[in-house]
Amino acid sequence: MKKIFCIEDDEKILNMWKLSFQKEIMQGKITIISAMTIKEAEEKFLSNHDIDIIVIDGCVPGRELNTIPLVKKIKKSFKGIMIGTSSVDEYRRQLLGAGCDFECTKWNLPITLSQLIK
Repeated sequence: MKKIFCIEDDEKILNMWKLSFQKEIMQGKITIISAMTIKEAEEKFLSNHDIDIIVIDGCVPGRELNTIPLVKKIKKSFKGIMIGTSSVDEYRRQLLGAGCDFECTKWNLPITLSQLIK
């Protein structure tokens, strides 16, 4: 089973991602945990040592890029795949520069995740 950790402050987006993988979730192929703030993300990361993929929004919460320090902190100990998401191209580039392995828009995340899970 793959464990995906989504750090995203927009509940509608998060629910869309979960709905995209409903079949895999029901079959026990993946599990999705989520955090809506940086503090919650840090706590959940520390208490879940079996995460395979992290998806991190550039702005949690709000519209200003604020997750770069979190990406750098997580990357020190996390050996799995990290995907930076944002609707702003520049934010995605900065997330890549901070340590994310891949970047994509929020709407394309289900496609990107499907390719990486296989």
